[in-house]
Amino acid sequence: MTDTIFSARQRLSANMRWMRFIVLALAVFFLYSLAQDGFSGRDNVESMTDHLIVLFFCCLHIVFYIVFDRSKVLEFDAGFLYVKSKNGEEKVALSSIHIIRLSSIRLGYIRLWELVYLDEMNNSKSVSFQPLDRQVFSRFQEMVKIANPVVQINRFRFL
Repeated sequence: MTDTIFSARQRLSANMRWMRFIVLALAVFFLYSLAQDGFSGRDNVESMTDHLIVLFFCCLHIVFYIVFDRSKVLEFDAGFLYVKSKNGEEKVALSSIHIIRLSSIRLGYIRLWELVYLDEMNNSKSVSFQPLDRQVFSRFQEMVKIANPVVQINRFRFL
């Protein structure tokens, strides 16, 4: 019975790509407010400062849009990790995962984790993700420990 549970793919990470649309909407709102102020005819220093602040926030939102657009969805089964991105899917053996560590990146209360693994060409790659469920993530860590007994699992960033 346990073989059937682990043979099916399980979602490891939360899908954060939908957040890019919120970021894009906020960037459009900031650009709209910048355009409205530009057409109002105010030409003083306060107006220029306001424009620079709004432009800064627009650039910041564009950076966040790119970050959320590049996010990946991770799934795993008994022997492999599947890294799905907008460009396709990569299949990684659990035995090629070498490091699972807590990332220093934090989005509010959301803590991101980082996996470091070797691809088919023996190049080291990493992927950051937010675990969808603590129990599923613990099960994934146990399966990686079975497949690769020397895996490093760091629950704190300073280790």
